[in-house]
Amino acid sequence: MSTSSNLLVARARWEANHGKPYFALSLYWDAWESLPADDKPILGPPILHAALDLCLDYLEQDAPETLRVVEALDAVSQKTDGRALSVRAVWRSIRARHLWSLGEQDTAWEHALAAERDLLGAISIADYDTEAWGSLGGIYKRMADWSDEIEDEGRSEHYRRSMLEAYKMGSLKGPDAYQLLNFLEYRAVLDRSAPIVRSDDERDRLDRALRLRRRQFSRGEDMPWAAFDLARGQHYLRPNVPRFLHDLGVAVEDARRAARTAADRWMVETAVKSLRDLFEAGVPLDGLEDGLLLVQRAVIDDGWVAGSWGALGRPDEFLAAELRSAQDRLVQIQNAQLKEGDLREHLIGYITRAERRWTEEDEDRFEEELAKFKRDIEPPAKKSLRVLFRMFGGKALDWAIAAGPIPAAATIVASYVTHSMLAKGRGD
Repeated sequence: MSTSSNLLVARARWEANHGKPYFALSLYWDAWESLPADDKPILGPPILHAALDLCLDYLEQDAPETLRVVEALDAVSQKTDGRALSVRAVWRSIRARHLWSLGEQDTAWEHALAAERDLLGAISIADYDTEAWGSLGGIYKRMADWSDEIEDEGRSEHYRRSMLEAYKMGSLKGPDAYQLLNFLEYRAVLDRSAPIVRSDDERDRLDRALRLRRRQFSRGEDMPWAAFDLARGQHYLRPNVPRFLHDLGVAVEDARRAARTAADRWMVETAVKSLRDLFEAGVPLDGLEDGLLLVQRAVIDDGWVAGSWGALGRPDEFLAAELRSAQDRLVQIQNAQLKEGDLREHLIGYITRAERRWTEEDEDRFEEELAKFKRDIEPPAKKSLRVLFRMFGGKALDWAIAAGPIPAAATIVASYVTHSMLAKGRGD
């Protein structure tokens, strides 16, 4: 490596370690460009991978800087760098989703097909890359949905089966909960049947994968996917609705923390889609509808946009207050010079009261939030239609929908009665 490249790389490392990732990224790029052409195939990849680390840690996934780095990696490695292919595939997948939303369907298909080629290339290099298998399943899932939109049933069926096979292969290559859960969920969706986990072998594999996820979650790794996988996986193994809704809420908060742009709400939209597909397929699962309402509300609120966030704070501030309270109580007990048995009784009493206070407060907040997101998700018009349907049946509901904008229930009822009287007068 040339002297200038060595100096640039050394400084890039220092800047990255001192809170200046974007400056470090620019230094890595300069180090790459300063290499003689003959040295780039050998000396270039480590520099570019260090730059890619910064892109993935700090920038949005479809950032132009990310594409620039992976394109350089792909060119210098002659399509033998699976990581570069996988990252570029994710970049193209995100662009495809954005283009489709803008109505540019042909260009979106081109990006999706290019992402598929990159992922197949990455898998051919390392077929144990479970993340590449998962991304491939995600591409096929989106292409199946697009096929539904353009009413191409044959293509939709092809991509759904390809999606299921990709998730299945990924789940067999390692204890990866994301691939396994997607396979189990979409098998249930396509078969329209339960249970989601159908054998002791699947139960054991899911248990192992969730144990790994639990360690990742405790270390703050792979947010928010670790939390989403734990929420769904535990519920499929042993349904517990309060735990399921609580865990989904934690996963949503992890998604907010991991988001780098407002568009990163797609991480929650992914969970919404999985739950909605299960719900629409009629797969019986306790708490499914409430879980779907919870994550849908997180997608439509404005907390993803800078300027809408609450006051800054860190969890350790709350924990410090709790620890100070506990320490004060211990000092009081010590000063009282209690016997060992009394000391134990006082400690247990303190812990019990703290747990009870925490539980009751959490439960109250949960009930308030549950009522709020149900009000937010179901518009007043839908509630009015429920009233109308119960009073007058399907014919009245058809009339109300045909009438245009839906007023309040009382107005609907009054209008319907008037309409019925006029109809009788005309002999309808």
